[in-house]
Amino acid sequence: GDWSSDVCSSDLPALLRNEILEARTTGVAYNYKEHREEWCGISAVIRDRAGRVIAFLNVTLPTFNHTEAKLRSFGPIISSAAAEISTLFARGVI
Repeated sequence: GDWSSDVCSSDLPALLRNEILEARTTGVAYNYKEHREEWCGISAVIRDRAGRVIAFLNVTLPTFNHTEAKLRSFGPIISSAAAEISTLFARGVI
């Protein structure tokens, strides 16, 4: 989401709620310049066989060559990889 300095502080609670809802719904969370201007990242949940969250798959990228749209385009790939790892946990392979 857009956490740049031009966002009014009164909008932050709504933006944060929307990002949390999106992450809960999709299982994927995005960070675009939220912590540091030069970094962005994407994380997806990994679950055990009981469906409990046990880990996250995270990829961190530099923002100089990754726009927020490009970062979000990786969502399905990261989500699929995390689901595959979750399946391996569910099967007891790892």
